[in-house]
Amino acid sequence: MVTRKEWNRTTKGYLSNIYSGMRSRVRNPKSDKHYLYKGLKLLTREEFCRWANNCPSFSRLHREWTESGFERRLSPSVDRIDSTRGYVLGNIQWITQSENSSLGALSDKRDYRGPKNQPEIRRKQFMRSIERIILVVLMMGAMSVAGWALAHKEKPIQLNIDKSLCEMGV
Repeated sequence: MVTRKEWNRTTKGYLSNIYSGMRSRVRNPKSDKHYLYKGLKLLTREEFCRWANNCPSFSRLHREWTESGFERRLSPSVDRIDSTRGYVLGNIQWITQSENSSLGALSDKRDYRGPKNQPEIRRKQFMRSIERIILVVLMMGAMSVAGWALAHKEKPIQLNIDKSLCEMGV
């Protein structure tokens, strides 16, 4: 007998769960952030499953997610390219859960209600966010090393930050 957890990880089970979440956001007034989805169009379950099963990016992302041992950040996620339109063909694409969360966080911080940027621009925004995180981690590491050097009466090292990163707003 297959457990619910095992079924949810199959292609059919996973697509069923994704579609249920989409339907809930659009149609259930008690759903979190329903106000963002109210009145938007939603393709039928059959159309959604047909689209997903014929989409190479879904197959690739689902395989990578499975091979990772089902890491949540790598799970396939449906992204609406234009947030003013619903879950309709031509407005949805597959990206990882991590990418979708980052894109949502970027638009939430700006209280952005208009159409989302095109995927190429949005990926650049995502990469800038990653660059900022890397810079902070590098700076924290350098401060830790400098603190250790001071505590042990060693000469602190110099941290040279690439000015181009600072000029980009990173």
